[in-house]
Amino acid sequence: MTPLSDALDAGQRAALKALEKAYVAGHVEPEQFIEALKGFGVHDPVDVPFLIAALDACREWGVSEPTMTQRVAEERKRASDRQVSYIQSLLSDKEEK
Repeated sequence: MTPLSDALDAGQRAALKALEKAYVAGHVEPEQFIEALKGFGVHDPVDVPFLIAALDACREWGVSEPTMTQRVAEERKRASDRQVSYIQSLLSDKEEK
């Protein structure tokens, strides 16, 4: 990763955290939340409903701010040089076909 990609990743995490907090507080409706997620590039048909269900549970239990995004970010590890090399070889193989 480069400093630029690290900064973009951190910015995306911060924006998602703010969006989640607004949703849990009731300032964002589900439809608005889904559209905002699409703007972040999050549109997985399994992950989005799971995230909404988790945030709805936070609302129901009166949690003021979800912490799942923070835990996921802390668990994320950088790819090894070998992994990066493998991914690059897969991409170049795909481009050749």
